[in-house]
Amino acid sequence: MKEADLQLAAFVGVHCSVKTIDHLGEILKKVAKGSVLQNIRLRRTKCTALVQEVISPSYRDELLKDVGKFDYALIVDEVTDMFTTKFMGVCIRYFSQSRQKMVTDYLGIIKVVSCTGEKLAEALLDYLENEIKMPLSQFHAVGTDGAPAMCGENSFYTH
Repeated sequence: MKEADLQLAAFVGVHCSVKTIDHLGEILKKVAKGSVLQNIRLRRTKCTALVQEVISPSYRDELLKDVGKFDYALIVDEVTDMFTTKFMGVCIRYFSQSRQKMVTDYLGIIKVVSCTGEKLAEALLDYLENEIKMPLSQFHAVGTDGAPAMCGENSFYTH
């Protein structure tokens, strides 16, 4: 059951909204009679927890291991959601030794207090140094959009 839960949570996390697992679970119970899926008890709350607490950290650990001791660049953007909560999305670009090619991948999303250049820079540095332990000595470039908070005077880029 645990393996089925993890596989379904990974599928939902990659391909669709977590809300769909409630309906998908009911369908699986009906059509999977006689299999392990007949007893599936995966719902939105459990699915979200599996993605956030198990799958995502494991995937990020694999990604950071792949980056290794090599240089990387970041692509960042800030956003405010409909509840006025502010976030900064972070993607990483690096040469993957295991794949032998340049890779751009999702690194994380950071909740920020303010979307000023200074606060965005502080949040990113804290995330890199303290949360995911990425060496700043390997950080060589940053890409942003043209928003004033990101690349204007007294912006994220200048900090």
